[in-house]
Amino acid sequence: MTRAILELTSTDDVLVLNSQTFLDAVNTNRMLLVSFFHKLIPNCARFVHVFERTAQTARGSGVQFAQIDITENATFCQNFGLASFPAVMMFQVVDNARKYGGVMEENQLMLYLTRQTSPPVSIITADTMQDFKASNEVVVVAYLTGADERLHDAFISFATEMRDDFLFGVTCDEILHQKEQIKRPSIVVYNSFEDENKVHELSDDRDLMRAFVKAATRPLIVEFRPELHDSYFKARLPLGYIFIDSSKDRERLSKMVRPLAKKYNDEILFGTVDKKDMERFPTWADYLWFSDVKHWPSFTIREPIKNLRFPFDEQKELSYQELSEFVETFRKGHLKPEVKSQPVPDVQKSPVLDVVGLTYDEIVLEDEKDVLLEFCTDWCPHCIASRSTYELLATVYTSTETLKNQVTIATIDLEKNDFPDRDVRGVPWFKLYPAHKKDAAVLYYGPTTLDDMAKFIRDHGTHKAYPKRDSANAKIELPAE
Repeated sequence: MTRAILELTSTDDVLVLNSQTFLDAVNTNRMLLVSFFHKLIPNCARFVHVFERTAQTARGSGVQFAQIDITENATFCQNFGLASFPAVMMFQVVDNARKYGGVMEENQLMLYLTRQTSPPVSIITADTMQDFKASNEVVVVAYLTGADERLHDAFISFATEMRDDFLFGVTCDEILHQKEQIKRPSIVVYNSFEDENKVHELSDDRDLMRAFVKAATRPLIVEFRPELHDSYFKARLPLGYIFIDSSKDRERLSKMVRPLAKKYNDEILFGTVDKKDMERFPTWADYLWFSDVKHWPSFTIREPIKNLRFPFDEQKELSYQELSEFVETFRKGHLKPEVKSQPVPDVQKSPVLDVVGLTYDEIVLEDEKDVLLEFCTDWCPHCIASRSTYELLATVYTSTETLKNQVTIATIDLEKNDFPDRDVRGVPWFKLYPAHKKDAAVLYYGPTTLDDMAKFIRDHGTHKAYPKRDSANAKIELPAE
């Protein structure tokens, strides 16, 4: 199984940057929107075309679009701390960069640009209200009196913090106040997808306002589509997947699940997964382990922190009563997750340790050691091509007791095993899990050479472990055969 390699050239709409041209592009453009892509990841190939179309649509916005290939600029791109690709960042100056956290599709990128090119807070009147509401799918408006200076300042600060996600306005207009019949001081969320506006008393408690706005803008039943899924996963709530294969299923099951979604609104995010999307985007389905679903309709809860799956028993009827009991049992912590795993190896036959679903915690999260883990498949030609180098790297790090006690070189087949790290977007994919800092794993996307990978372990590992070097040729000294 092979994939086409992306080759890009600069156009007026989208610049192609590298580590040498990046700084000049930032300094010569008031706003620079940059897509970081990995040429071996299928989602990146699709997004390149989305990004180029968006750039064409955004002509005249004052935003310059650019792309940079992380495989050709690995060391430079490491500075931005990106863990998954494609990734988009907005640069206004080098030290003022913000990562785009929304959906990777054209209309959402355009809405994001509208928010970025607008003032953090717009002054709204009765004459401008309709145009303001029409400018974004969701807008947030503070209704104040002229005397509310403290709340006005608090709202401006809050809106500036949240401007990547929403468009904000503020009004003291008496005509608009009378027309909308909004008690003051209040914050109102206008959502074009909902019939009812959400209103809350305005407060200078930023956490309270943030929680209100996020809850008010989230639908009860979402659609887990490929381009939308990641934005929902970032909410850090358990996800309740309703697997459907027809519009009738969507309508019937959404209606059935709606009371549960309302009851557990702050605890579980419910949504549908369409069989057609899984068939159209098999890589996405494999990545989320949706391809294991054999029964339609069905239901599964995914816990996002440890990336655990809790499938509903397919032998039972998918009824409200059964589902309600299942969700409540999960909520109480009494459900046992299903873990997909290859058999645990009786003996490790290679210096590269084979990790399976059932041994992931034991090997990768072993707190005393730096663990470099390769995520791979048995069909990937790039995995096969780098295997001999990776085994040589493991041989080096098992050549002395000191190195062996400090570093583990390991591999896992991502199609055959469950694992908690969800930020894996292609193969081979390498991550270093430092000793005593397992929640701060570092992605490696440099060349798969012995020297480069060893330097990466030295620079990012807790133990700074590095084999002895041969001063004559500056190569890593290999153990005697």
